[in-house]
Amino acid sequence: MQLDKQRLKDISEQFARGNMDFVKPYLAEGVRWNILGNGTVTGMAQLLEVNEMAQLEAFPKITIQNVICEGDFVVVESTGEARTKGGKPYTQTYCEVFKFVGEELREITTYLDTALSIEALSVRRAVLSSHRDTEAQRHRGTEMTSSPCLCVCPHLHHYQTINILKM
Repeated sequence: MQLDKQRLKDISEQFARGNMDFVKPYLAEGVRWNILGNGTVTGMAQLLEVNEMAQLEAFPKITIQNVICEGDFVVVESTGEARTKGGKPYTQTYCEVFKFVGEELREITTYLDTALSIEALSVRRAVLSSHRDTEAQRHRGTEMTSSPCLCVCPHLHHYQTINILKM
């Protein structure tokens, strides 16, 4: 089956721009969003839930610099400009790698300036216990400990506390 590379690019660009209404039909139920240096959001429901918790006045104005599509992967390089709810400027640079199976988005890996996020954003924490519970159910019978970790999500532009499970 020949993949529609333009569709994969469109899905990836719309994710980068925060257009979840466009992206949702293409998300795998078990999609993984790896935010390097910050943690992972697992599952469509959690990705959509976390995406609504922005700490900015509005979603950043995204400017796409480059889009590269090769095989099942799309890479989007972009910048975003916004203001925090506290009035601080927020200008971020992103590089996101999207992995598809067919037209189903299975994994996103986001690279960004986490130091900038920490500096620019006021602290607001949301405990994602549903993620911890889901991971615990997935690894039943395995001895685990958890430790809290401060996570800065790139498009969400907020802080959240997640529990990192150690097996």
